[in-house]
Formats: sequence, structure tokens, C-alpha cells
Amino acid sequence: MTLSKLLFTAVLGLATAAQAYIVPGNNYGPVNPGQPYHPGPAMPYPNQPHDPYQPYHPGGQVFSKEAVLNRVYRNENLPLRRLADIDRNFRGFTVERVLVVVRPGFRPTHTNLQLLVNRHVEAERSIYGDTQVVLHPRGSLEIGEDVNSMQLRVNGEIFIERIIVELRNHNGGGYQPNPPPYNPPGYGGEIVVPLHLPGYMAPGAYLDLTHYVDVRRYRGYQLVGVEITANARYNAALIDVMVNSGRQGTLTLNRYSQTQRVNVMGRVVMGQNFGTLTLLPRGDANLSAVSLILRR
Repeated sequence: MTLSKLLFTAVLGLATAAQAYIVPGNNYGPVNPGQPYHPGPAMPYPNQPHDPYQPYHPGGQVFSKEAVLNRVYRNENLPLRRLADIDRNFRGFTVERVLVVVRPGFRPTHTNLQLLVNRHVEAERSIYGDTQVVLHPRGSLEIGEDVNSMQLRVNGEIFIERIIVELRNHNGGGYQPNPPPYNPPGYGGEIVVPLHLPGYMAPGAYLDLTHYVDVRRYRGYQLVGVEITANARYNAALIDVMVNSGRQGTLTLNRYSQTQRVNVMGRVVMGQNFGTLTLLPRGDANLSAVSLILRR
């Protein structure tokens, strides 16, 4: 066998071995309209499924920022950073993907979606009866360094239920899903845990806060209340606070922002019987802050 044939055989063997580590698909389960979205757990390489046509970003934590919209858009640009509340706390995070959940069967006409970063098209997809559309940036885009503005361009007409922007923290530091708790005066032995979440709630939609709660960090703490700062976008609005699918109370909002507390009935303990925390708005509401009230 000649030297050239030996080299060719060796290169072919290395290529075959490399292909054995490429697993098609992704680890993000399907998103059903009207259901809360929970990203799949990160898996270590080489078993990490990923799209072979997209750059692979190992390590770090993935956070999802959700904007609940539930309305029709027609030839518009949607400001994703403002809608999903991606503020300076996310500086240094990279944009993994943008997932758009649309209402099936709404005027099945041709519609095109574009992900615009700093007014340049980073990804583009056409919709033909899809219920979800995933837009992957072409390369690694870092908030604050490469990304100043991020928009979703709707060419045509579509009903968008919600948009999820996935961000990856590669160094494991900086932003955490729950900031450190604090013990303000007048709360006795209770601690207050602020949550990061979208700022606008559309009527008829619901906001699932379950995946914003770091249950493992506060395992053993009892959830005794939920404190919400909000106002009605127009004249009046209501927000039902649900824990484990049971209504704990209803907030009455006017146009002036105010902080209200809903006490949780029964004994709900993190890591034991805490299941879900959701807000159900009736009317347009602006959400400024949500905090958990916990007690040992």
C-alpha cells in the first residue's frame, strides 16, 4: 500500500469516528400552544444532542425569558429585549435561540419571520401551518457586546401566543434565577425572594412562574405568601394567584402601581409539595415585580 493510500485510510477513519459523536435533533421537547415551556436539561458532550448545522456551545447554564403576547401581528418589528425583559443583568450571556409559538390554523397564509440583531438578519423562517418556529443565530452573539437591539420581524400576518428567548451563561457567574433573599423590617422571620420575569401580561393569558423558582436552593422553606407589584394598563384589571392549581387570592389593580400580598393557604413546602405557581390576568396588566415570601 502506498503512502498516499495509507494517509487517505487514516483520514477516513478519523472522519468516521468523529461522525459517531454527532447525534441529530435537540434536547428541547415540543411546545404545545397554551402549555408552559420548560427547557430540557443540559447534557455533557458527546451525548449532547444538537443541530449539526448550528455552532455547538458546551457548558454554562441556559435561562429562558418569556414574553406572553396572545395577539395578531401584521408586518411589524417586535422589540425582543424589551418584551422579554432582557436587561443589563444578562450582559455577557449569549443568545442560543428564539422560539416563537403561534396559534395553529390562524389564516393559513404565507408568513415569514426574521430574527434581527442590530438591524441585521441573523435567522429567517417561513411559516406553513407550523405551531412553533425556532430561529437560531448564525454565530455566537453576546448581550452587550454583539447584541444591542434584537427584534422579531413579522412579514405577513400571524397570531403569536408567546416568544421564548434562550440565553446561555458560559461562566456560571453573574445572574442567577433568584437573587439573594433578604429579610426586610416588619417581616419577622420571613425572607423575600424576588423573581425575574416578563413585564407585561395580556388578558386571557397566564404566566407560569414555576420555572423561575429555584426550588433546590430553598428546599425546606415554607411558601407563606406571594407579593406582587403591578398596575392596570388601562382602567382596571384583576390577577388571580394560583399555587398548585388552587386559587390563593385575587389582586384588584388600577392605573397606579401598588404592591399587594396574597397569603398562601395550607402548608406548601419547597421540595416537598410545592408544584406550580401561576398568575392569571383578567385585563391588561403591567407587572413590575413578583416576590416569594418564605419562612423556615
